[in-house]
Amino acid sequence: MLGKKTISRKYVPAMRVAGGLLSAAIMRRRTPLYVGLFITEKCNLKCIYCFPDSPNRVVKDLSKEQIFKIVDALYGMGTRYITLLGGEPMIRKDFGEIVDYIVGKGIMTETGTNGYFTKNWIPTLKKLYLVCHSIDGDETSHDLNRGKGSYNKIVESLQMCKDNGIPVQMRAVFNKNNVGALEYLLKLSREFGTSLALAEQAVVKTKDKEYAMTNEEIREFWMRVRDYKRQGYQIDKSYTLLDKIINFPTEIPYSKLYMKGERVPFKGDFPACNLSRGYCFIDADGFMYPCATLFGKFGKNIFEVGVKEAWDFLDERQCLFCRQSIQDLKSYFFSRDLRSKMVVARNFLSK
Repeated sequence: MLGKKTISRKYVPAMRVAGGLLSAAIMRRRTPLYVGLFITEKCNLKCIYCFPDSPNRVVKDLSKEQIFKIVDALYGMGTRYITLLGGEPMIRKDFGEIVDYIVGKGIMTETGTNGYFTKNWIPTLKKLYLVCHSIDGDETSHDLNRGKGSYNKIVESLQMCKDNGIPVQMRAVFNKNNVGALEYLLKLSREFGTSLALAEQAVVKTKDKEYAMTNEEIREFWMRVRDYKRQGYQIDKSYTLLDKIINFPTEIPYSKLYMKGERVPFKGDFPACNLSRGYCFIDADGFMYPCATLFGKFGKNIFEVGVKEAWDFLDERQCLFCRQSIQDLKSYFFSRDLRSKMVVARNFLSK
């Protein structure tokens, strides 16, 4: 039986986040409720799709002091959920201090991982809302994407978290290497009692084409995802979202942004992107962006203009939607789709 302290630690922050999300959505108020924070760009792996448009980037870290100041500013603006991103966040020696500071402010905190450093941080991970594990298929397909031996590490990490009562989610990026591993991953997610978050690999550079699925494979893939969801598998996308993805023209490139006022040359009820109404991410240089599509293209540096001005600037974007925004559940949450709102709220309360 859960004690009062355990119940309070687990559910009170979740209820605050869910309440804040619902309130912001209903009132149509721009608040950075959910922030992705790159605390490092260092990583021990070289996944084939990570930062594909920035292959020569300089690997950097935010300092611990910078992170604390950013968190303070975000909390004052209404942020109640932070995902620690990388790189591999747990590669930092001060990872535990960073988690303690954020959690201590009552902010729900999540991290992603490739599984290599989990055993070093078990007590810290028990304080998190969620540990998202990057896994792309069975051993063969996963290691093709991420490197030899990486599959065993991520499965070991999932098991360690399960044994220690740490909530997990599995996340997969699909391409030609692993598109056939969908059923395998869904069965594995059921074995670990968690959901599967999934995406198709974005093709943003010529070299990505060797891994890309064909247009027919993409549509067939998402139709299979919808079928598996109907079979009761936990998939982190609503039916509304899946229907939009399936009906979106797969020939539209990832680089194409449809701008406000631009004529859309195809039919379909595709909602305007709403990500920047409640979400942003901050990279290890201090630049704030509304989404991954606009990474390096549209944003201001918080160390130059401050967190609030950088956030306000995101409201000036002129893009209406793109292929990736159609696939992001957070964008649908701030639209008028009730089912997507309920999926997001349920996700916060069910871990």
